Amino acid sequence: MPHLFENTEDARHKAHFYNLLSLAWVDEEFVQSERDFLYKLGKQQGMDKKELDRIVKHPKTLTFIVPMNPKERLEQIYDLVCMMLADKKVDEREVSLCCKIAKRLRFKPHIVGELVKALVTAVDDGVDRETVKEHLSEFLVQENIIY
Repeated sequence: MPHLFENTEDARHKAHFYNLLSLAWVDEEFVQSERDFLYKLGKQQGMDKKELDRIVKHPKTLTFIVPMNPKERLEQIYDLVCMMLADKKVDEREVSLCCKIAKRLRFKPHIVGELVKALVTAVDDGVDRETVKEHLSEFLVQENIIY
């Protein structure tokens, strides 16, 4: 659970970190490439190594917080797909968890599978993060996929 005096943005970053950690462990392996991705992202969000280590050791202390901003939700699902692909293996449990988290991020249920597939394809094709986010943001708004 986020600390009482922690700001909402920090709590969201930690909850996102926890979601990524959950995805990393869903196949019962937490490989170095997943750890590296997770720590790199955590540091980009302003979290220090000590804090990241604590969360990795005690992930149940966090709660899931849905960002209000649709772009933040898109960034989170994008990061989840990147985490899923970090070990170069896609496990059906990882895909299932990505889909569950996408639903919790308020993506409409009928599009979750397609959204995850599109992100996997873009990441596999080496499309840069900003380009993917830009195209998907336009598509999500146009098609009214987030509610």
